[in-house]
Amino acid sequence: MAAKKKLIEGSRHWLHCAGSQNYTYYFPHKKRGKEAMDAMGILPNFKGIAVHDHWESYYHFLDCLHSLCNSHHLRE
Repeated sequence: MAAKKKLIEGSRHWLHCAGSQNYTYYFPHKKRGKEAMDAMGILPNFKGIAVHDHWESYYHFLDCLHSLCNSHHLRE
């Protein structure tokens, strides 16, 4: 999972993404936190391992395991 700021029709949005070996899903949203993650609709039902940047909002999802992205881990 990752999020990056983008402009959509002149308004700032975060571009959330989720990926697997076969698919990548992009989801723009004005928020970065749990509200956007809920709206994206993947993490609320995800049962696997979520690899992410350690943003606190990810830890609201308790049905999956959490792993820190290695590039973020190295920066920490």
